Amino acid sequence: MEKEQLREQKNHGTPFFPLAFYEWNGEGDTYMLLHWHDEMEIVYLEKGEFTFRYDMETYEVSSPAILFINSGTLHQIYLKEGQRESAFVFNLHMLSFQLYDEVQNRIIDPMLKGELQFPLMIKGEQKGFKEIRQLYLRCQKALRKHSLSSQLLIKSYLLEMLGYLYEKNMLLQVEKPAKQDETTKIMKEVLQYIKEQYQRKITIQELAQIAGMNPQYFCRFFKKKTGKTVTEYVNEFRLERSKGEIAMTKRKIIDIATENGFENIGYFMKRFKEYTHMTPLEYRLSYEKQRKKIEEE
Repeated sequence: MEKEQLREQKNHGTPFFPLAFYEWNGEGDTYMLLHWHDEMEIVYLEKGEFTFRYDMETYEVSSPAILFINSGTLHQIYLKEGQRESAFVFNLHMLSFQLYDEVQNRIIDPMLKGELQFPLMIKGEQKGFKEIRQLYLRCQKALRKHSLSSQLLIKSYLLEMLGYLYEKNMLLQVEKPAKQDETTKIMKEVLQYIKEQYQRKITIQELAQIAGMNPQYFCRFFKKKTGKTVTEYVNEFRLERSKGEIAMTKRKIIDIATENGFENIGYFMKRFKEYTHMTPLEYRLSYEKQRKKIEEE
């Protein structure tokens, strides 16, 4: 399966400004499922103790810290009540120059090719943290203005961030992009298959066949790499899809559940309540209340 076919099927930002901002304010416990995308991601761990997976390795990080999730890397973060975290996800191409100059040649192009990468993280006590955090917060402030001038400012702040990291020799040189290891390749193929087939029943046997393993070994392999059983992962993927439709549409709950792979509405209601600590209707009303509050501000 080609890498292009394994991409996360989600748009971050718009075609005219491919950057999106996500924020977690510590209301309950949650986590993102193990995933990857072609875009660059910058994560600000503002408050709390965090666990995250990056390229199949697990890290424990105390805030404050800045994480850099390079393109194509499998990653996952666990979020707990009381923590604060936010992230920018953007297409690195937005930093390219129409006029091909030395910066494009020696910095931007190597980053797009994977020959030059951001550091994995900068912790609060490390060199450069204050400078990078300040630029991150400026991006966040500008994004809230929703204007063309704010988009220009965001691009300038991201370029300034890149310039600072380059000047301080904090960017990582990769002489030749490492060939994707077999474990990562297998996980991407399995996760992509789940994304494509989640609306129907998925068996352990077919996932094990994709991975080239017997079902028993595959189950242990999947649990070790994701921290979830296959059933838990597939159900939570379906619940994440359902959450978005429940929040953003007025469609019937039973229709949303069925179209997202839940054959039994009672089972869906039970899992949804366990996952969000709310019924689907309570979740929809809560989202509507939050949206009205933002609009009023």
